[in-house]
Amino acid sequence: MKPTLASTVVIFTLAAAARAADDAKFYPPQGWAVAKQPDGTTAIQPPGSQPGKSCVLVVMPDVEGEVNVVYQTNWRQMTGQAKIVTGGEVGSGRSMAGFEKRWTTAVVDTPNTGRAYMHFFAVQAGPRVRRALFVADDRTLFDKHLPAVEAMLNTVGIEPAVLAKQKEARAAALTDGPGLDGVFYRAGVGFDPAGDRGELAQRVDYLCLAPDGRAYNGHPSGGPVVCFEREDPRSPSYGAYALKGDEIVINWNHDPILNQRHTQKLKLLPDGKLAQGDDRYHKLAACDGLKLDGAYSRTWADGSKTRITFTKDGRFTEKGLKDCVNLDQLVYPDWPKLPESGSGTYTIGRNTLEVKYDNDGPARRMFFSTPDEPTNPKRIAIANNPLERE
Repeated sequence: MKPTLASTVVIFTLAAAARAADDAKFYPPQGWAVAKQPDGTTAIQPPGSQPGKSCVLVVMPDVEGEVNVVYQTNWRQMTGQAKIVTGGEVGSGRSMAGFEKRWTTAVVDTPNTGRAYMHFFAVQAGPRVRRALFVADDRTLFDKHLPAVEAMLNTVGIEPAVLAKQKEARAAALTDGPGLDGVFYRAGVGFDPAGDRGELAQRVDYLCLAPDGRAYNGHPSGGPVVCFEREDPRSPSYGAYALKGDEIVINWNHDPILNQRHTQKLKLLPDGKLAQGDDRYHKLAACDGLKLDGAYSRTWADGSKTRITFTKDGRFTEKGLKDCVNLDQLVYPDWPKLPESGSGTYTIGRNTLEVKYDNDGPARRMFFSTPDEPTNPKRIAIANNPLERE
């Protein structure tokens, strides 16, 4: 009898992993079927399974150890006899409850079952590590259910009732909150500590405001959608703002390095800009729902070229788009990597460009355009790299 996709992949991990007494405290998505397995794992399957196709989330027993070590060891065991076609880079961060986590999404060719689509997740919970593997042999099923799986894994340790209350509170905040929404920026020239004597450097400060009252002042390379999804209550780059008349007061999170909590005050001007003393924050056009039509390109210092063609029906074809985000991939190694070239679908909203490749997963980056022609701009910027229409 031919082994199933899930059993073939998981057996490499189970053979080397010590089993813990208690099950991992994940809460399955609503409507998914849960079944304990004889080997100690728990199989969680989405509704509407299709005959002849495999799609399952396997929760493994907890193991003692450190999440980074366990993750690397398990991932090598899972893919030691397989070929990674795309993906496979490690992502790192913290879950919604503050647990240190690692994850990987990849397309692999396995020796016994052929092509597999995998998302492996590990999280530190005290002295133990909890692990889960979402695996499918069908790309459509994998893409359809991956968002629900990622949401489940990121909320490990948080009861559904608590999440429901948080969702209700967020919905109320969207209705009753301050209501400002957008990306604002200011530019200036100042001393460059890394430059030669007397050398100056240009600096751009960003300020992202969400209608529910949240604020972010870091570098929104992934777009404000990504920034707010990955909100970190320990980071001084996040905070909350209140709007009274035309006065905006932002209370930023506590800064552990400076050991203080900063408060920022601004004034909303009639033209939509934000004033802080003599400084002005300008608002980027949100470009919500923008459908581009044409080719945009940039030639780099080494002579290489990035070129991306958009069509009104929401399709794109590109070569070298990854060069626009190389720095982002170094600074944010957990973000999905872009391939050498490819095609797929795109959407633009809240200064965030999301591309979904036909043969790879989605990726999101900061996006804005010049206001010269709102429906067909001459210049756009992806991750702050300008491209001009050909």
